[in-house]
Amino acid sequence: MGLRFAALSFGLLFCAAAACGVARAQGTVDPGLPEAPLPRGHVLFVLPAYEMVDADERAAPLRTSQKYEMAYRKLVSPNFAVMPAISSAYDTATGFGPRYPKAWGSFGSRYGYNLGNEASQTFFIYGLMPALLHQDPRYFRKGSGSIKSRVLWVLRSDVLTVNDEGMTTVNTSGLAGVALSTALTNTYAPATSRTVGDNLEHFAISEAMNALWNGFLEFGGGWRRGQSK
Repeated sequence: MGLRFAALSFGLLFCAAAACGVARAQGTVDPGLPEAPLPRGHVLFVLPAYEMVDADERAAPLRTSQKYEMAYRKLVSPNFAVMPAISSAYDTATGFGPRYPKAWGSFGSRYGYNLGNEASQTFFIYGLMPALLHQDPRYFRKGSGSIKSRVLWVLRSDVLTVNDEGMTTVNTSGLAGVALSTALTNTYAPATSRTVGDNLEHFAISEAMNALWNGFLEFGGGWRRGQSK
């Protein structure tokens, strides 16, 4: 199950990247622009989205400190604990995910697992790996065009990104961030959930959830007011 799911997920992602082509950068980062504070965006009016910028506008590159700031702002956001709670409720009801007992008494264990996973991914994907690899962790919102083209744009954003010089490149910081988070979960997941198949499945699901969040940014993220301080 894990191997098949991972292979299917990556097949879809890389096909989407190929369909969109690599000639056009994911977004326009101009190293010549002066430093700017993080944008203060919102998804569905209420969810903060500091990682969202418009793909058709030039953006200043992020300083290393701003990448860590982005990760910090996401971690301390009031809504940060919501998604792990939803995931934990689903896992408890269906028995999906780590092999905790399929009973609501295991909800706390599942929630701790999912919260730790979310926190580590946020730190690795938005802070540490983009800083080390000099890549941009932001999502460059297409914001126009057909639904199909925007969905493909969302999917390719899991695979391709831009570096601090504004060049299109493989999103190694995002992929490596998910891989590091997946490895870290082995320290607190049940021993029966640490197989190669489980890890690959966890990796693929994490990539799918990241693509889903980018989808929220793409289709529900048109509201920005000013800049963060």
